[in-house]
Amino acid sequence: MLGSYIDPLADKVLIGCLAAALAAQGLVPAWLLALVLGRDAALVGGAFAARARAVGWRWRGFTDFFRMMPGEGAGGSAAAPRVQPLLASKLNTGATFALAAAALASDAWGVPDADAVDACVMLVAGTTVASSFAYVQQFSAGRWRA
Repeated sequence: MLGSYIDPLADKVLIGCLAAALAAQGLVPAWLLALVLGRDAALVGGAFAARARAVGWRWRGFTDFFRMMPGEGAGGSAAAPRVQPLLASKLNTGATFALAAAALASDAWGVPDADAVDACVMLVAGTTVASSFAYVQQFSAGRWRA
């Protein structure tokens, strides 16, 4: 259960650092970095807000907030649910790794060309927006509870 939270968070940290490093080197546009970091911040913030709502907006400590088993801790509130990334989010992660490989290879060896790197930028932007909408849709439909 704990790994279902740590793994996506680690992915977000990795992707954020990767996007920041690429943007700092001028290999991807700054707007893409803002888009990627904005989506990830919204997802992490939304997950924390959903969990806070589930425990009645009362802080009873880390143990209760991050409890993996139901009925334990102060108040006996429901356990935190298992996190299941959406397919759109997994595709976004893969597209980001592909962009990093393309941008670094293009910078080092000139292959692929700038048009291919730009296509990867647009793919990452598109999958970032698509995964954002997918998470909003899941939340709106009541399928994202913490």
